[in-house]
Amino acid sequence: MILLLGDLRKEAFKKSNAVPLPLNAVFVAKKEHVFGKKFFGNKVVFCDNGKIHDLVIECDTSIAKDPCLIIRIDSKIVMQVKRLKWKFRGNQTIVVDGFEVEVYWDVYNWLFSTSFGNAVFMFRTCFSHDKIWDAQPVSDANVLQWSFSQRFSESKFRQGLGFSHVLYAWKNE
Repeated sequence: MILLLGDLRKEAFKKSNAVPLPLNAVFVAKKEHVFGKKFFGNKVVFCDNGKIHDLVIECDTSIAKDPCLIIRIDSKIVMQVKRLKWKFRGNQTIVVDGFEVEVYWDVYNWLFSTSFGNAVFMFRTCFSHDKIWDAQPVSDANVLQWSFSQRFSESKFRQGLGFSHVLYAWKNE
């Protein structure tokens, strides 16, 4: 069993004196820091071997009355949070490439901190329990004895569909 973190596969095998095996690695998480004043852009892939998307987060906190958070993927608005002073933490589900992506945000430091702070955004592909069970026909009595996590990990995770993208957005003022 091998756990390989990062994208320097050859260097990792050199340092560990391990023999490279034909691996089908699954991309499970990515963490990045971005800097800006109002716009925070990044490239993101929501699933293994998926399409590369342009992600832009727009938040103008200089509007004291009612700041707003807008998230665009490939220049298309997929999420808008109004009354951000009341909804500075939250989550919402969007659909990208046919996958449900859960978006979590925490912009408390942008709105209420006296020092320069960051906001945290997490984009996580998710599946409803009904979709997972519908994708796995239960025709054998032995299959019923499997736990939900075993069925999930063997069917969906092997396809590389579970992924988290954590974005730390730092304001430059």
